Amino acid sequence: MPENLQEFFNENSHRNYPIMDDLNARDTSDVLTLPTSLIVDMQLAAPSGSLDDGNFFISSVVIRRYTVDVQISYKVDSELPFVVGSFFNIDTFAGTNQSYTFVALPQDQIDNQFFSDMSGTIVIGTNTASAITPGVWEFEITATQLNPTTVDEGLSQVRSIQVGTQKFFGNVILKEGTNVTMTPVYEAVTDTTTITVSARLTDNDSTVTLENDADIIDALTQLYGQPITTINGIDPDANGNFGVDDADCVIVTGGSNGVTISNPCSTPCCDTDYLDAAYEALNQINVRYARLIDFYGGTTVNVDQIQQRLGLLEAQTGYF
Repeated sequence: MPENLQEFFNENSHRNYPIMDDLNARDTSDVLTLPTSLIVDMQLAAPSGSLDDGNFFISSVVIRRYTVDVQISYKVDSELPFVVGSFFNIDTFAGTNQSYTFVALPQDQIDNQFFSDMSGTIVIGTNTASAITPGVWEFEITATQLNPTTVDEGLSQVRSIQVGTQKFFGNVILKEGTNVTMTPVYEAVTDTTTITVSARLTDNDSTVTLENDADIIDALTQLYGQPITTINGIDPDANGNFGVDDADCVIVTGGSNGVTISNPCSTPCCDTDYLDAAYEALNQINVRYARLIDFYGGTTVNVDQIQQRLGLLEAQTGYF
């Protein structure tokens, strides 16, 4: 501790502080009185409003050969007291005016979870081995109530922040990322600070509060347009999927980014070159057919002429 506080500690070694001056610091068995030189200073950070409802006091002191534990409890006037934490493993042979850290009970072991955020420091003035008798000593609030000046209200602290399976302690900074804003709002009545995390889809977009899925869907619709929700009035399944089934001569196969619909009944089929060659052959046949028609027509004319000449010859000669 700083040297300029030594006088303060020395003065406290001759008075009850941090215990109230008018109390006797006597244990419940009426055997032990805590020496004024044992605890020369204490500071506790407690939830806001603690002193309005009750008071803190030293509820027990456990003396061992090498270590001492000092237990702190809290009592509301009309209720039973409950333990909030302790100063553990105080060295019985340490030098004068040594400080030790308060350890609060975890939430699952304490009657009021808000007290699990408490912190604090105790200063032991004298060598405890010579100042107190070994044993477990219990105290009532009427004997060891702490002076209210030892308690700082509203100084509860966040012990850790967990992201996934990793815990972070000490000074942790929450930083706004791209298109994200954090807005803290303090509520004095409940002594609570609420941090609202909001997102903007673009730099120029209005803030979207991450409260429910509907807000996010509405914002995405404004940015990208209305998504497909039905096909021909048919809704998707519970997972949002549509099914395209095979039927008759239809096969549906999926690709990396699309769907292929094919007809196996049409195979094997002809390519363009094959069809062009077939059309050219048909044209040649048509040309040859036309030539045959012309030849047949000319032959018919010739035959008719021959018949006419034979008829004239028969009429002139009387033959045939």
